[in-house]
Amino acid sequence: MLKHRVECVAAGAFAFLGFCLLAPMPAWAAQLNVPSQFSTIQAAINAASGGDTILVQPGTYNENIVFNGKNVTVQSVAGPGVTTIHGVGFGNTVVTIGPGGTLIGFTITGGTASFGAGLSAVGTGSVIRGNIFDGNSEGSGGFGAAISGNNGSPTIDRNVFRNNTCDSQFLSGVVSFVNGSSPIITNNIFESNPCRAVQMTLPVGNTPSVINNTIVGNSGGGVRVDTRIPTSLQVFRNNILVSNSVGLFTEFGTAANAPTWTNNLVFNNTTNYSGIADQTGLNGNISVSPLFVNQAAMDFHLQAGSPAIGAGSPLGAPSTDFDGNPRGSSIDMGAFQFVPALPMFDICITGPSGFLQLNSKTGAYSFTRCPDGLLLTGTGRVSVTGSILVLTDSKPDRNIRASFSLNQLTGLAIVQVIVAPGVSNTTTIVDRDPTSKTCACGVSSPPAPTGGNNGGTGQPGTVVTVDGSGRPVAMIDASNNVIILK
Repeated sequence: MLKHRVECVAAGAFAFLGFCLLAPMPAWAAQLNVPSQFSTIQAAINAASGGDTILVQPGTYNENIVFNGKNVTVQSVAGPGVTTIHGVGFGNTVVTIGPGGTLIGFTITGGTASFGAGLSAVGTGSVIRGNIFDGNSEGSGGFGAAISGNNGSPTIDRNVFRNNTCDSQFLSGVVSFVNGSSPIITNNIFESNPCRAVQMTLPVGNTPSVINNTIVGNSGGGVRVDTRIPTSLQVFRNNILVSNSVGLFTEFGTAANAPTWTNNLVFNNTTNYSGIADQTGLNGNISVSPLFVNQAAMDFHLQAGSPAIGAGSPLGAPSTDFDGNPRGSSIDMGAFQFVPALPMFDICITGPSGFLQLNSKTGAYSFTRCPDGLLLTGTGRVSVTGSILVLTDSKPDRNIRASFSLNQLTGLAIVQVIVAPGVSNTTTIVDRDPTSKTCACGVSSPPAPTGGNNGGTGQPGTVVTVDGSGRPVAMIDASNNVIILK
């Protein structure tokens, strides 16, 4: 195992005296590997020091792990789909973490404890990100089928919770916090749990944030808040709650003690609000179908036109969504920020001899030669140098090179079709407005400026596109290659 530790440092002018000045320096973080160096995750944790990272290869690890208060990162190499920590023994918690510590990229299953079957968090500073909690069972009278916090304030981000079970007593929940806890719960998906999704029973002064989560199809309900004390510091914002038994359930208190409930979409639950007046139409809360892509298939991305798009609040919102996409300044409700589908092609270089459509992000392209209708499709390599975007693709039947000036919106495409070894024909297309027209035969480019060439077969040394001041941007060399001029 490679672990570097710095003990002392020789200091400049004092070195000639033979002194080594001792200074308190942090140990270098080490990387520990499971199972190549340690057969179990727990063995690696036991050997680790604060700041170390434990990388875990794919597999199922039948063990219960305890961080022992160490601020170390335990991370799977290949993600939760192929890396599982399966709890062992009845009544045991699978993962115990905190204060500090980070858990990333595992499926956590097989937990059967009364208090935090999947994971128990204590203290502050822990991060639980990118995991799947599936098939954990909270014991009778407990709390936290997947995650519990008793004086615990972790960050819980971008996890999936499903098939976690609990009873119906008031502390029960997939994620449940009690006493001095102020967790941050963002970008998570709670789906199909026979258990309440989120439960908070906290004293006055605690500040949990439950923001931009998607909570769907949980038979025990969506969110429960104990309102025997004022809970306005408990923030629930930008969440989507659909098809649960109850959306928001407040208990044991009065409306004056209600939590901060803003910009949430609560729709088609058996009961949308219980213990509190219907919040629809107040503080940005709405009740309308979120237009998921496919709720039955558990695809909770938003369709174009979803009322959840842009309906969230930026206050406390995470900067990225479940998929890691930036949320920007217009915040959507739920775990997924709507990302418009990229157009198949966003650049069209066309002329009398043919046209080339290309996607500037993916490199996908389609070339049509107009005289005979020849069609070539494929995906090339896109590179950008300065303001010039270049697409290249070489195959046994073709050599394609296209350039596009991002500043001047001028384009050039040279398509060499290889008919047989040593036999080819070349189409050159010059276009001075590639983004303003539909690609089709019969659509011509504007007239070429002085010194330009408006399509057809380029001649060696011909300047084929110029910028707005008349300076050449590209030309064809003797081999019919595009030369980008600096």
